[in-house]
Amino acid sequence: MRDPREAPALPARDLVGLAFIGGGWEVAQYQLRDAVFPGLSEVVASRRVRTWARLKLIHVERWMGVGMNLLRLTPSGRDFVVAARFAKEDDLFAPPRSVALKDLRHLLFVNDVRTLALRGVPIRADGVSPAWLLQRRIQPPPPAIPDLLLTARAKNGRGGRLLAVEIDLGAERLTATFLPKLRVLVDVLQDWAGGVRTGVIVLTRGPKRLEALRAGIEEMGLAVPILAEELPSATGFEALACLDRVLRQPAQTSEHPEEG
Repeated sequence: MRDPREAPALPARDLVGLAFIGGGWEVAQYQLRDAVFPGLSEVVASRRVRTWARLKLIHVERWMGVGMNLLRLTPSGRDFVVAARFAKEDDLFAPPRSVALKDLRHLLFVNDVRTLALRGVPIRADGVSPAWLLQRRIQPPPPAIPDLLLTARAKNGRGGRLLAVEIDLGAERLTATFLPKLRVLVDVLQDWAGGVRTGVIVLTRGPKRLEALRAGIEEMGLAVPILAEELPSATGFEALACLDRVLRQPAQTSEHPEEG
């Protein structure tokens, strides 16, 4: 008989799942399934989510009461992962409330890209850092922070890589706000790069916005290569498959696709 004061005994994959949730601020269950339970049915992920919720390691909320499951780490869940020495406390987030609805779409897109980046798309990165992690680590804050930063160390005779990903949902005026912010971000990335290859991928909504964005980027003539692509209209698990194809396009023109 187990002592109720003991920490629950969970398999290693559960720690992977809890750390994935904690690193994403708030994630959708389909993202957890893709990242931690690939190739398995939704039933497997659902059972583990129910177990973690019962143990009070995560919060589970249904979007608008009827939609997808949204998952957040609890303070107890964060402490459990840290005590197991599976992740550092600084890498995990346990927000007390769900993200505001006005910010949820953007957060889900960022975590879609983060989910793919953790399995090597669009590049094999040693570090996958969303904006909320960069904001915690970089003080004083720089004038611009990317939605997601992928870093790859130099190895096997190949140079390192610094790749920023920006999610543009069209809420900002393109010429007056978004493009000037993009210029500032490029300056910040060049300061961080230290001589390694640097690039930016901007994912936006709608063909008209994409056309205008590409024209604006070309007109600015920035030193860092910037690729603009359209976000998929699909949602949920299907969105990940569509986004995977979008993000693999830059790698298809490279001599070493796995390196982007």
